[in-house]
Amino acid sequence: MRKWVFLMTALWLKPLPQNSVLNRIFVILLAAITLVSCDSSVVYSDYQDLSDNLEWRRTDVRSFEIEVAENLTPYEHQLIFRHATGYPYSHILLRITEVQPNGDVVTRDERILVRDEAGKFEGKADGDLVDITYILDKSRNFKSWGKYKFTVEHTMPRDTVHLALEVGMVLRKLSAEK
Repeated sequence: MRKWVFLMTALWLKPLPQNSVLNRIFVILLAAITLVSCDSSVVYSDYQDLSDNLEWRRTDVRSFEIEVAENLTPYEHQLIFRHATGYPYSHILLRITEVQPNGDVVTRDERILVRDEAGKFEGKADGDLVDITYILDKSRNFKSWGKYKFTVEHTMPRDTVHLALEVGMVLRKLSAEK
């Protein structure tokens, strides 16, 4: 979505030839359609590259700060792991540390399956890239509103995990009927 907004802004600021009023109206309509078509239940989404060298070092801890404005509605909390198809392991071991607004710290270790027993990659593949969406919490009510800080680090036996590309977090507000 960020690319669309950037494109729309660039088109808006660029001098337009004759019929510029019609062109600007077209750009505004296109931007509105793009924003409306986005998933409005997503309240937070961030993806971070791990390294230009296609590796994730143990010391490379990723941080995500999520502002929770409402704690009465349940949320689905997802972790996204992107890797290349040559990823050498059947899983990835991660430690996720959460610092709550009141200062409480919760740490959890997760084992995310990357390949099934037959060797087929889990997740959604697109060419040489595979995205795994791992549900951290299917329906979570946060204790309080405020800023939650999450750190993600790998705990694999080797210091460097090759062909790990990105890690991300998504927080999605669940509707009342779920």
